[in-house]
Amino acid sequence: MPVHFDVLFPYMSCNRLSIDVVDATGTAKFNCTGTIHKLPISGDGEVQYKGTMKDLDNDIEMDDTGGDRKCRRCPSSAFEGVAADVRNAAASKCCDSCDSVFELYKELEKKFPGIEYFPQCLEQLYERARGCNVIGSLDLKKVPVTVIFGPRRTGRRYSLKDVIRLDTSHVIKKLRIGDEAVERFSKHGVAEPLCGHERFSKTYSETRYLVKVVPTTYRKTRTRDAKASTYEYSAQCSSQAIVVGFSGVVPAVLFAFEPAAIQVNNVFERQPVSHFLVQLCGIVGGLFVVLGFIDSTVEWFVDFEKRHR
Repeated sequence: MPVHFDVLFPYMSCNRLSIDVVDATGTAKFNCTGTIHKLPISGDGEVQYKGTMKDLDNDIEMDDTGGDRKCRRCPSSAFEGVAADVRNAAASKCCDSCDSVFELYKELEKKFPGIEYFPQCLEQLYERARGCNVIGSLDLKKVPVTVIFGPRRTGRRYSLKDVIRLDTSHVIKKLRIGDEAVERFSKHGVAEPLCGHERFSKTYSETRYLVKVVPTTYRKTRTRDAKASTYEYSAQCSSQAIVVGFSGVVPAVLFAFEPAAIQVNNVFERQPVSHFLVQLCGIVGGLFVVLGFIDSTVEWFVDFEKRHR
């Protein structure tokens, strides 16, 4: 079940934010990366990362224990205009850090364009950014699952420094579930109630969204043609002020997804011309009945006036 996020945290630095996933089967993943990304934003809301989303999608996901990363590919832009033998010799290098990217450009005798163009340098951008834009998708199991935007962990524990600096004010620019390529239509409109929702807090708080997910299909006709499957959802929001250090609760934004046991099937079918003609005849017939009633009423009043003169 793919869930697509675009959530803006204007007052929370990306290096203090963790994206955790816990489901009903007991599976827990902390500080998820890979298909969902944390982009630093400035005080005026401008994204400071200037690289491509394709480079971000090539990021390697951290394991659950925060272990070592695998070798990351060096940026292809570094090899543009470089001789083939030099490019082949450097292609096997790993660029796991911002310093390694800088050293690669130095080795190739090319001008370093700036740290804002490389995913390896995001940590450096986080240090000077004010907020964070979480964008990307998570592939969740079709069981009750909770996605938590909260403070980063040190092992299995939270860092107190991150907790006390966490501002959970946020704007949900997009929350969509299912295949985005599916053309959606329904009698009552597509239900994406959280798109554009925003919540700002002046104190430490925990905001929880209960998202009821309904499997939905779309079909052009009632015949057995191919149907497009996706999801719609309804949502409820609750928020409570908390005291840091008591009851084990930390400031966070939680999305609790609960798949429904029902399925909604939408069929888009154009009515035939014969159906339109039947409706038209009904309208014309009704019009004649009304006109006949009016004519009879007028005739009765005229006769009544004549009899009483």
